[in-house]
Amino acid sequence: MLKPSSLVAAAVLSAGLILGVSTASVFNYRHSESITQNTLTIEETILNSTGLINYNGRELGSGVAYRKGGKLYVMSAAHVVDDKIPTIGQILGTEPPSDAPQTWGKGVASVVFFDSSTSERRVEAQGTIVAVDELVDYCIIQITDTDPKVLESLKKVVGVSLNYDLQVVGTKVYASGFPAGDEFTLTAGIISHNKRMVDSKQYIATDANITHGSSGGGLYLQKDASCVGIVVMGNMRNRQGYCVPMWVIKKSLEEKCLLELIPLSA
Repeated sequence: MLKPSSLVAAAVLSAGLILGVSTASVFNYRHSESITQNTLTIEETILNSTGLINYNGRELGSGVAYRKGGKLYVMSAAHVVDDKIPTIGQILGTEPPSDAPQTWGKGVASVVFFDSSTSERRVEAQGTIVAVDELVDYCIIQITDTDPKVLESLKKVVGVSLNYDLQVVGTKVYASGFPAGDEFTLTAGIISHNKRMVDSKQYIATDANITHGSSGGGLYLQKDASCVGIVVMGNMRNRQGYCVPMWVIKKSLEEKCLLELIPLSA
């Protein structure tokens, strides 16, 4: 298994060759003994906070960890935990309709977190799905595991900052995820459109390479690892990925009067 240093460098190098993105800074990737956001590199922070979603026994999506009020939450795409929701790829006609069982499931999911220094699985934590918006296509999982060993391991999971600002076209970003439950992938690119309209909905479009199966992963600013959106689809035909903007998710929670019950990070 590749270590994160090789994995991240290879993934971003590949994206850089395709997209014309500079990859020099990626090779400064280092390991850190102290797991705090202040001592991790940007790439390590993203790996440390990206979770692999296990829903109904299938590892089929990614998620972004954040902390608020002493609790750990993971944000992902709604269609990761609900097969009834069409993906944006199905809306655009670039993906076939799902033949998965049309069931909601049990309202619970587990999230696997990884060690940023070894890429090994650190812990799998149980969680409860506390919010789902099928139209916007996001969900929020609150980690509710009570196992002492799991809780101790979760202390090492870095929660990233959520960024609600409208981003400028051309801003450098990273997209992260676990394509089809595979190893962690990080690709580099820019925001190519900050208000891309698809089916009357707004998305952030990016040329960062997004592989099928990375739904629910984050779109992060390269400068500070703050998360500006949730990945919902990658279109390999035009090398465009689509992400739900974080400010759209916040607005959705505000309209549902859920921000007090399900808080977002600063």
